[in-house]
Amino acid sequence: MGALFLTRDDGSPAAGRLQARLEQSFRRQGFAAGRTATHNSHRITCFAPLSGGLPLVHADNAGNVIALAGTVFYRSRYGRDALAPLLADLVADRLDEPALWGSFAVAAGVRGAVRVMTDRCGTFHLFRSEAPAVISSSFLALAEALDSPAVDADGVRDYVFHGAAHGGLTVLRDVRLLDSLRAWTFHDDGRVSGQTRPMPLPERAADATTPEAAAERCLAVLDDRFAALARQGGAGLDTALSGGYDSRLILAMLRRHGTVPDLHVYGPGASDDVRIAKSVCAAEGLNLEHVDKASRPMPDPEAYAAVVSATLEAFDGTPNDGAFDSGADLETRLARCHDGRLALNGGGGEVFRNFFYLPDRPLSALGMQQVFWSQYDPATAASGFDARGYARRFAARLAADVGRGGDADAVSRPLPRTVVEATYPLTRCRWWMGRNASVNNRLGAAVTPFVDAEVLATTLPVPLRLKNHGRLQAAMIARADLALARHPSAYGHAFDAPPPARRVLSDWATYVRPPAVRARTFRLKRQPSVPPPPLAPERVARVLGGPPEYMPRFFRLDRLREPGQLNRAMTLELLFRRLNAAA
Repeated sequence: MGALFLTRDDGSPAAGRLQARLEQSFRRQGFAAGRTATHNSHRITCFAPLSGGLPLVHADNAGNVIALAGTVFYRSRYGRDALAPLLADLVADRLDEPALWGSFAVAAGVRGAVRVMTDRCGTFHLFRSEAPAVISSSFLALAEALDSPAVDADGVRDYVFHGAAHGGLTVLRDVRLLDSLRAWTFHDDGRVSGQTRPMPLPERAADATTPEAAAERCLAVLDDRFAALARQGGAGLDTALSGGYDSRLILAMLRRHGTVPDLHVYGPGASDDVRIAKSVCAAEGLNLEHVDKASRPMPDPEAYAAVVSATLEAFDGTPNDGAFDSGADLETRLARCHDGRLALNGGGGEVFRNFFYLPDRPLSALGMQQVFWSQYDPATAASGFDARGYARRFAARLAADVGRGGDADAVSRPLPRTVVEATYPLTRCRWWMGRNASVNNRLGAAVTPFVDAEVLATTLPVPLRLKNHGRLQAAMIARADLALARHPSAYGHAFDAPPPARRVLSDWATYVRPPAVRARTFRLKRQPSVPPPPLAPERVARVLGGPPEYMPRFFRLDRLREPGQLNRAMTLELLFRRLNAAA
């Protein structure tokens, strides 16, 4: 929930101007006045979420202080109630990492320093710049504080091609993401140090004979998390229900712990997700809100620029899907967290499945780039683009995410299969899903309970044969709530029985497809010849005030037809114009 930033306070006019500049940016983004706590030579400024409330700040009697942005649970306490015990344990150097979870950032002034950390999986992003020396949960505020922001070419390509910059990059060279796998200390004398935090990364699979046995092990951790969530009460929780595994498992776990959340489903009425969600809720006597965001009419051309600007500001400059839409995305997200409700997201539930649809054998980081992070056509890049060099640099960052970087051969060295599995939470979830979760936490309380270091400790070692075809996650749903498991799914079968032969054969058709072939699949997809209404050229031109200037340096816009990629490119065009960025 909310936002925060950290600056040094040396009493100089420059420090005062920087503080005022940052506060002005947060106000422009829609945040109410923040609360600032001074701790020796640092200032911590904290803001309530855009949906309303109060900044989450707590001080003890000894002058120590803690500020929170995001959604935190500690020793089974939630939000504001977690601040006092968390600060006390930081002061006493007895932090209980397994008991600390959620999607959050904390800044704690303890004795002669400020300690900063996020959730270990990095689902809440903190950004850092050296000049000026700022830590901020808002990329946009930090970008606007730079005197001469400069574009980062690989960050731009990552964002447009993949939906988020990866490996700690952003779309600006002077702004980087703080590493979530380190606890950072900002000392009064200006030194910065980082301490490695525990993160499970098994080298081999554990012993487990059946999906049911593995399910019991995984449910033990989830029971702790969902017991804490259930204490918020059904009226205090909101989650989606679709036709897949993840939302079904969230609902099953909450019902297992005696509560039912508010439920919603997005999409056209004839879609599998909507049809199945309605069927489940009708059979189980549950209320369901159906919203078709695509059916919302586009704003009048005169009002469209203001709608796009509001989305850009609320979603902090670089939303996963871009800023050009009808305004429905911002409206529905705010609805999920109004009145202090906690919005749950099933993202990351793929840790219980074979997400990449790969066989059980080692694969290099470069092979992983081909398998999943090659969903773009190099022909859409501007002249001079080094496709091979970009792929290798991306793979190097991927290898570093799972602790296998550091030398020129790292991208080609085979990764153990369990480490390949870890690229899903430590790369995909940290950089892409983390951006989305961070945006949700600007608006209100939001958490992705399956992306949790303690959950990973139980799921990453599960043998792949038990995860294949959804067997493990289906067993978890059935054990948590058999009635829910018995309903059909978008996969063509229910979750209370082994997957049928047609499902197994369909999955294997993907398992055996070589990485090099997968790398070319995107280029064979037919893209729309006409942009969708939010990206109609006349609408985009009205928002930008003229033809694109920045993006033609990176992309052939006449060839960039995939709607998401085009949306993100136009979002960056608008952002860089506002920043007067140097390309």
